[in-house]
Amino acid sequence: MPQHTRIMIVEDELIVALDLKHNLENLGYKVGALCARAEDAIAKAREIRPDLVLMDINLGEGMMDGTDAAREIRRENNIPIIFLTAYSEEGVLRRAEDSMPYGYLLKPFELRELEATLRMALARRRAEEGMMRSEERLRLAIDTAGLGVWEWEVASRRFVAEGHFMSILGTVPTYFDEGRDAFLQMIHSADRDALSEALARDGQFSGEIRMFVTSGEMRWISLYARYFGEHRRIIGVISDISAIRQAEDRINHLAYHDALTGLGNRHLFQEKLDSEIERAERRQTRLGLLFIDLDGFKIINDSLGHDAGDCLLIEMARRLERVLRGSDVAVRIGGDEFVVIIPDLDRPEHCAVIANHLLGALSQPVALTDTPDPVSITASIGIAVYPDNARSSNELLKACDTAMYSAKAAGRNGYAWFSEEMASRAKQRLVLEQGLLQARHDHSLTLQYQPQIRLADGAMTGVEALARWTHPEIGVVEPDVFIPVAEETGLIEVLGAQLLEEACRQGAIWRASGLDLHLSVNVSVRQLTGSGFIDILDAALERSGFPAGRLELEITETAMLSLDKTRGTLESIRERGVTLSIDDFGTGFSCLSLLQHLPIERLKIDKSFIQGLPDNGSSLALTLAIVSIAHSLGLDIVAEGIETPMQQEQLGSLGCAHGQGFLFAPALPADAIPGFAASRPLR
Repeated sequence: MPQHTRIMIVEDELIVALDLKHNLENLGYKVGALCARAEDAIAKAREIRPDLVLMDINLGEGMMDGTDAAREIRRENNIPIIFLTAYSEEGVLRRAEDSMPYGYLLKPFELRELEATLRMALARRRAEEGMMRSEERLRLAIDTAGLGVWEWEVASRRFVAEGHFMSILGTVPTYFDEGRDAFLQMIHSADRDALSEALARDGQFSGEIRMFVTSGEMRWISLYARYFGEHRRIIGVISDISAIRQAEDRINHLAYHDALTGLGNRHLFQEKLDSEIERAERRQTRLGLLFIDLDGFKIINDSLGHDAGDCLLIEMARRLERVLRGSDVAVRIGGDEFVVIIPDLDRPEHCAVIANHLLGALSQPVALTDTPDPVSITASIGIAVYPDNARSSNELLKACDTAMYSAKAAGRNGYAWFSEEMASRAKQRLVLEQGLLQARHDHSLTLQYQPQIRLADGAMTGVEALARWTHPEIGVVEPDVFIPVAEETGLIEVLGAQLLEEACRQGAIWRASGLDLHLSVNVSVRQLTGSGFIDILDAALERSGFPAGRLELEITETAMLSLDKTRGTLESIRERGVTLSIDDFGTGFSCLSLLQHLPIERLKIDKSFIQGLPDNGSSLALTLAIVSIAHSLGLDIVAEGIETPMQQEQLGSLGCAHGQGFLFAPALPADAIPGFAASRPLR
C-alpha cells in the first residue's frame, strides 16, 4: 500500500532528487524528506523514522558517503536501504554489502524498475517485520519460561546457545573439539545412554536429565532435542527444573514421612512392609516386626503440655534411629506408637535382642525444655515374625499389636512375642467390641437387681442394679469380662447412660406399685470424667420421675485417684440429693484422707474380705478396720458377698448394718423383686 509508505531520499543533486520525489508521489508514495549529505540523512532518519531510504552513494559534501550513512541508519534504526547509484565497482559493491541493502539500482533506470524494486523491498520488509514480531513473542516465551536454546552443528562441531543457557549451566561452549562426547560429559552418566540411544533410534529425545554446571553442582534439566539429519545438526531446548524436583521431593517426603519426627509414616510403612514381605517370600527368609507403644505418654503430654510431648516424641525417634541397623525401618504410625521393620532376619531371637536395646535406650531420662527435671518413660513392645505368625502385612501388624498389649498387661517396660493364644484372645475381644457396639443400638444389655438386706432383722432395704449381657453368638458374658472392654473402648459412657435411665425407670415403676426401694447403680470413672454426666443424670431422673433421694451411685476407688477431674462432678451429684458410695472398698489404692473431703455417705466392703469370715484372722482384722473407719467418719456400711449365716452374724456384731449376697438372694430379674420383697419385712 504505497500511500501509507514514507520514503526518505538522499541525493546530492537537487534536480535528480526532485524528479525522483515527483515520480514516487505519482506512484502513490509519500516522500518524507530530501537530504543531500550523509550526516543530514542519519539525523533525519533518526528524527522521522521513514519506512525506506533511497540512497545515492556518491554524496559530494561531507566526510561520509552513502554506504557509510546506510550502515549507520541500519545500525541505529534498522531501516531498509535501496541504493540508487551509477557506480558498480567491486570496492563500492563490498562497502554497500556491509549495510545489507534491500536493493541496488544502477543509474539511469526506468521508473518501472524502481517501482518493482520498491515493491519487492517493501514485501521483504513486511515479511521481516512479521518474523521479528514472532521472534519477539518467542523471546518473551523463552524468557518467561527460562529456556535455553542451543544448536550443535555436528560437522563443524560448532555450538550456538541462546536464551537462558548461560544462566542454567553456567557456560556456553563455542566448539566441541572432541565431538559429541564433550557435550555428553556434561550429562550425568546415568542419563547419558538414554539420551544417545533415543537420538540414534528416534532422532529426538524428550525427558528429564541431570547435568553438571561449571561449579560442579548437579541440576535437574528438562531437555527436548531433535536431530536434523539433512543438515547434520541437533537443536535442543533446556530448562532448569531443579526447584520443581526439589519441591516434588519435599512433597513426596511429606507424604511418606512424619512431619514431627522425620520418621516414615503409615503410608511408607505399608509400602515398605508389603515390599519386604514380597522379598522375604521370594528369598525364603524371615521378617521381624516390632510394635512400640510408649507407657504413660498421655500423662506426660497432659501434665507438661503438648510442646513437651512433641519434644519427647522427637527424642524417642532419634533414639530409635541410633539403635537400629541401616536396613531396619522405623516409622511413627500415630500418637505415641512406632513400628520397626526388621528385614533379612536370620533368627527370630534377634528381634528380642533389638527389643532389649530399644527398651534400654528409650527408658533413659530425657531433658525437656522448660522442665526442671529430666523425664523418664518406658515402652511396651510387641514382636511378630513373618511367616511364622502371619503371611500378610495386615495380619502381621495385628499380631504385633496384640503382642504389644500383652506386654502392657504383663507390667509394661518389656516385650512380648505373639502367640496363637493371643490371637484367640484378640479375636474374642473383637467379638466383644462388635457385640457391645451392637448392644448400644439394640439395648441388649439388661439389668438384674440384687436385694440389700438389713442384717439386724433381715428386712429388705434396697437393690443394686447389675448389668447382664447375653451375646447372640457366644451366650452369657460375665460382667467382669465385658465391663472392662466397654470402659477401654469408651462405650461405657453410652451404655452406662442407658442402664442408669433403665434403672431409674424400673425404680419408678416399683414406687408406683407401692414398693419404695433404695436403688444403687454403678458408675465408672470414664462416665464421671466424660462430658455431660450431670446432664445425663438429670435427664434420667426427670424422665423416670424417680426421686434423687432414693438413688445411690456407686463409684470405685479409682475415681478417688482422679479427684482433680471428678471432684466437681461428685459435688454436683451430692447437691442433687443423690447418695454416693465407694464400691469394693479396700481393694484399690485410695488415700484415706480423701474420705473426709469427699461427699461420700457409704462404704461397700468387698466380698474378698467377707469370704474369709469368720475363721480367717486377717479377713476379720481388715473388715473390722474398714468398719471402724466408716463409723469414725459417720459413713454407712454395706458388706458384699455374704454367703453364710455365720458371716451375717459376725458382720452384725462388728457393726456392719447392711449386706447383700447369695445368702439372701442372687441378682434377680426386675419382675421377681416384688415377690422377693413380699417374703421379707420391708423397712
